[in-house]
Parts: sequence; structure tokens; C-alpha cells
Amino acid sequence: MAIASPPRSGSTSSLERRLMLIDGQWVASRDGRFIAIENPANRKAFSEVPRAGEADVDLAVKAAAKAF
Repeated sequence: MAIASPPRSGSTSSLERRLMLIDGQWVASRDGRFIAIENPANRKAFSEVPRAGEADVDLAVKAAAKAF
């Protein structure tokens, strides 16, 4: 099983920014918000991921239902 790495979106931050996979597409959250992911050992942020909201969850559930 191969694990795909999402493309990096443009970011003004020095943190690596990742996207989420919904319906076969790498996307940011619908409202554009991201949250920082920290190393628990030193509490330093090393990446950002989309902060999914209700609209993102709805899209993911619909995509999963369609795939099922």
C-alpha cells in the first residue's frame, strides 16, 4: 500500500503546510483556517494542517457515502 503525500500549498509561514484528502482531492479547509502541529517534546510547531469545520465534515461524509 503506497502512502501519498499531499502537495504543499503556498504559505507565508515558515511551517510546512499540509492539506486534507476529501473525495480524492487535496484541499484546504473551506474557511481557510489552519492549526499548528507541535512536537510534544519541545512544544515547537513544525507543520500546519487544515482546521476542518462543519462544511468540511459534510463534504467528507458525502464523499465517503458516495465511495461506499
